[in-house]
Amino acid sequence: MKGSSTTESIHVDATQAYDDIIKSFGAFNGLDIGTEYTESVSEAIERGSELLKQIVDNKKGVHYLKGDLAEVWHTETANISAVAKGNGNEYFIAPRDSSVIDITGSDAIEFLKYQLKYFKTPEDTAKAISDPRYFGLLKLVPSDQLKEVKEAAYLLYLKNLNTRPEQAANYLHTSQVATDTVKAGNVESTPLSEQEALQIVKDIQRDKFSGKDHGLSLSEYIEWTDIARASGEAALNAAITTMALKIAPELLSLLKKAISDENIDLSDVHRLGAKAFEGGVEGSLRGGIAAFITIACRTGKLGSALMDVNPSVIGVATAVAINCIKNAFSLYSGHITPYEYVDNCLRDSLVLGLGISGMVLGQILIPIPILGSVIGNIVGTLFATAIYTGAKTYLLQPMLLSGFTFFGLVKQDYALPREVLDEMGIDTIDLDMIEIEHLDLETVDLELIDLDRIEFTMLERGFVKVDVVGNIMI
Repeated sequence: MKGSSTTESIHVDATQAYDDIIKSFGAFNGLDIGTEYTESVSEAIERGSELLKQIVDNKKGVHYLKGDLAEVWHTETANISAVAKGNGNEYFIAPRDSSVIDITGSDAIEFLKYQLKYFKTPEDTAKAISDPRYFGLLKLVPSDQLKEVKEAAYLLYLKNLNTRPEQAANYLHTSQVATDTVKAGNVESTPLSEQEALQIVKDIQRDKFSGKDHGLSLSEYIEWTDIARASGEAALNAAITTMALKIAPELLSLLKKAISDENIDLSDVHRLGAKAFEGGVEGSLRGGIAAFITIACRTGKLGSALMDVNPSVIGVATAVAINCIKNAFSLYSGHITPYEYVDNCLRDSLVLGLGISGMVLGQILIPIPILGSVIGNIVGTLFATAIYTGAKTYLLQPMLLSGFTFFGLVKQDYALPREVLDEMGIDTIDLDMIEIEHLDLETVDLELIDLDRIEFTMLERGFVKVDVVGNIMI
């Protein structure tokens, strides 16, 4: 009987630990995807910054270098935008050859070819980029000159319409297609003025260049719509993974029944479906929210103070918050008591915290996708469970004499346990089930009571069950 009780206790602990692993895995999945997404955009920004420095590292004059830099600026900021939109990282390139094409790219419809000119004045830029060799190309000009370039090109078109009609066509083409960004679908470069291009060249030459001073930062390239899209992807990924973990025990049970030639009834299928739905919903919430908060923090959308917050802290906070909300609904609906609500929230804070921390460490020590995080999660969860159980044991000891409830975590129960009452031979009466209309005290004969037959059972304060201090037999 004792062995059966121990086995049952181990089974309950293992089930609880497995549930904890599932809870933390969804949040970890979300923060992992959110971190990976922001890091990919950061890497694109760093790569662009390095290429800007490299293009300026030669003996050319600053006014020649600003044009070279502008080519790299537009290709790399467009590629940063592509990464932020989740479209890859090689949308545009600057060939750096002797052809008339300065920048190439593509969208879903056509192959894009750009010619770029960054001269001191709009008129000079308009004349330079209206060379007949550039007819048919898209024409990229400084953002602070775009309007004036179009106007100057159109005036030159009118001026040359009768005397030089072929050149007039080139000016008209410039006035029609001139732009200050390269663009393909929802991917677009960052506009760059002639003055800013010149300033960046000077900053790099003086070794004072900072990408953030010129808008090369996560907050500039990752918008709320990008955060929502990435969070949706994380939610879907977490839902699938959590669903698989949730139904794994049920699938193994069905497989065991099939091997043993046992009947698989409809209730088994219903239970499997319920587990799948529960895992999918909880996993998507944990993963989506964790990813959303992670990206929003790292991009500075929630304030600069949270930009360097540890992602694992976000994962823990997300998992604990969702569990507290879930426990609150259970408390409101009467499925758990206030005491159980407090206990569950405290337990989640420790177990999920160490579980997610273990996942992060496990992924670092075992850099194999999923495997490292799963092993780390299992170790962290089991370690946290042992700590929590041991801590509660030491916590409850002082409660025996003090009567302190530790904010409701310990239930101080002075009622005699059923076992004690049975040992004393006392039959209990359910007062809600009886109705006493009249009691005739004259019919009670106190002389019939034999005091010698009364046995005394010593009681002491102790643990009647987990977290409940009451009277037990000795």
